[in-house]
Amino acid sequence: MKFLNKLILIIILPKLLFSNVVNIDDVNLLKLNDKNIFLKKCYEKKEFKNTPKCLNFLGIKIFLNAYYNNELQESEFIKLYKKSIYYLEISANKGSKEASRNLGWLYSNDKFNLHNFEKSSAYFKKSIKKEGVKVIKADKKEIGLKNIENNNFSDVLLAISLINKVKIYFEYSKNNKYKYITNNEYEKINKNFNAFLNSKKVSFNKFSELEKIVLEDNKLIFTFLKEDLKNFNKENMANYNKVFVQLKKIINN
Repeated sequence: MKFLNKLILIIILPKLLFSNVVNIDDVNLLKLNDKNIFLKKCYEKKEFKNTPKCLNFLGIKIFLNAYYNNELQESEFIKLYKKSIYYLEISANKGSKEASRNLGWLYSNDKFNLHNFEKSSAYFKKSIKKEGVKVIKADKKEIGLKNIENNNFSDVLLAISLINKVKIYFEYSKNNKYKYITNNEYEKINKNFNAFLNSKKVSFNKFSELEKIVLEDNKLIFTFLKEDLKNFNKENMANYNKVFVQLKKIINN
């Protein structure tokens, strides 16, 4: 009887945990147009759908609305940031690669020092993992090599993302009295970055392919950064130093 009760609990518990994931108050945080889309796609028979796609949509929209609301106090922003993380993590745990990518973005966000580069890297790696493919014959050695290759490229992708951030900081330093990075520093980090690519045996064509992925996946983050850098301040300088140190850590390993 005890075994049967445990078995029933194992089967039912996950359904109970995810049965009331969405809070109606959180849906009301969305802009009217986003709210209408969410209700149309994710509300049925008086219940919210807890699908990865719906939870990812709700999570990232909450974050974007908070990010662009300049009237929010730090404590209010952090509260909404955590709500966004909550929905995105459930979505990612349900298999959404898009949610994993969004979490990578959020954990690389510099606003109010909420970034976590380790988590950002982990979710970014998770978002690019290839789904299993059915094969008739599979060589274990070959599969192992592919996994190693994917892991190597995940570091390259993160490095490309960071060097593009450095490039943005450099662009905003050119005609500014205050510098995030000097010409010499920028040339040096690029030289080290190219050496890193060579050590990873990344060809020009492969680099172009990977950079295209990075630019597309980080479009929002780079847009946010450009908006933030319109005014030079100590917080932006501190955030730049963290990006710079993280990049050096990756390319010097």
